[in-house]
Amino acid sequence: KGSKAKVKGRAGVPMAVCYAFRDGGRLSVMLINRSLSEPTTVTLDIPQGFSGPTRQYALTHPDPKAHNRFEENVKVLESEGPPFKSGMEVVVPPASVVVLAGNK
Repeated sequence: KGSKAKVKGRAGVPMAVCYAFRDGGRLSVMLINRSLSEPTTVTLDIPQGFSGPTRQYALTHPDPKAHNRFEENVKVLESEGPPFKSGMEVVVPPASVVVLAGNK
C-alpha cells in the first residue's frame, strides 16, 4: 500500500559503503551512496586475477528523492561496466546503488 510517513535519520551511518562478494571465480562489488546531493567516487582494490569485463547494475534516478511506493519510478539499469582492475575508480550517483559483477 505504501506509507506517507517519514523515516528519521540515524546517527553514525556512513554516507557511502562498499560490500564485496566472492564466489569462486566470480566477484561482485556493491557500492551504496546515501548522500542526496553529492556523487561519491570510490577507489577499488580488486584482488589479483580479476581483470575481465564486468556487468554494471545501477539502482538510480535523476531525482534522488524518487521512490517506488506508489508507482515504479526507480528501475535497475543494466549495462556493460568497466573492466576490473586494482585502483579503478567508480562514481556512484547521489542516492544510488551500483553493483559491478565479473569473472576471473
